[in-house]
Amino acid sequence: MAVSNKDLLTVIRSYEDNVSDHMDSDAAQTRADLIDYYLGERYGNERDGYSQIVTREVYQTVENIKADVAELFIADDETVRFEPEGPEDIDAAQQATDYIRYVFYRQNDGFQYNTRFFDGWSFTATRCYKALETHGRCSNKP
Repeated sequence: MAVSNKDLLTVIRSYEDNVSDHMDSDAAQTRADLIDYYLGERYGNERDGYSQIVTREVYQTVENIKADVAELFIADDETVRFEPEGPEDIDAAQQATDYIRYVFYRQNDGFQYNTRFFDGWSFTATRCYKALETHGRCSNKP
């Protein structure tokens, strides 16, 4: 069943409204504060004559666990495994699994890809949140 442009636009606008409602919530403010802590932004309560130091514990913690989180996805030898539908498919499923593993790990350095994915995801989410907060729109462009 094809979806009309009008129906698609209605759905998109409802998602935009939900995002807008979320941006006004207490959770959104907490998230904004946490992103600021991660980025090492000033706290906003600085006073003249007192320390202006901004700590980076949130950033350090997130960066220290990224490799562990990535490892969860690629620790197994078979990150992707094709399951045979029947006994006649066993060899083909194993061959497809071996091929995908070769392409992912050997041709494309799968570990680095996953590490970059987590880096990109966290910063894309941060940029998207900041864009929504400021302009009401999100773009995946840096």
